[in-house]
Amino acid sequence: MSSTEDYAKRFAGTAGEWMLSVQTQAIDDLLRDVGGGTILDVGGGHAQVTPHLMAQGREVTALVSCEEAAARLNRVSGGTAPYVLGSVEQLEQPDHSYDIVIAMRMMAHVADWELFLASACRVARKAVIVDFPLVSGIHRLYPLLFGLKKAIETDTRTYTRLPHKAVTTAFRDNGFDPDAHVGQFVVPMAFHRFIKNVPISRASEAIFSPFASRMGNPVIIRAQRLPK
Repeated sequence: MSSTEDYAKRFAGTAGEWMLSVQTQAIDDLLRDVGGGTILDVGGGHAQVTPHLMAQGREVTALVSCEEAAARLNRVSGGTAPYVLGSVEQLEQPDHSYDIVIAMRMMAHVADWELFLASACRVARKAVIVDFPLVSGIHRLYPLLFGLKKAIETDTRTYTRLPHKAVTTAFRDNGFDPDAHVGQFVVPMAFHRFIKNVPISRASEAIFSPFASRMGNPVIIRAQRLPK
């Protein structure tokens, strides 16, 4: 899926590195209250999450769809990142086999996001952290703006935008409490990629930060398993 070298180029350069740092900080913040334990990084061949968590000393395993999908992860980690092969659309791991399941850049592209989320909840003992594009703010104009986005990001593709309430309801239906979230960017990411100016990007996001919780995209949401 999104683990190709072409996809990685979307986050090349200082602007891309800055956007990834925002994602990484959000993941770190959401993991802080969960504590330690084993982590499954679903679709982790893109190497955005697993190497960082390994550097923190966390016990993390990437789930990739095939050996080819692990190529970038192997290159970035020097072949040290643990990974397993399997479906990244509907997880096949045993029930409660990992403490935490993390899935970045997955919900927007899987065929059935509700089945995907249900399988992530089934596998996780403690918590699930996922991101998804939110239907809110300027992103309500997605059908009109996609052509412009395509002109700026020539390798972009269509994706599914989800209502926040639908995702939180799905978590609750699977026995999880969606207790924290981070809205990453109020200004569209395509703008940040286009201007390639991190100080301006930071300043623009700071100006609109009061709206980030409600309108920031993509949303990274954490849900913890409810006690029985």
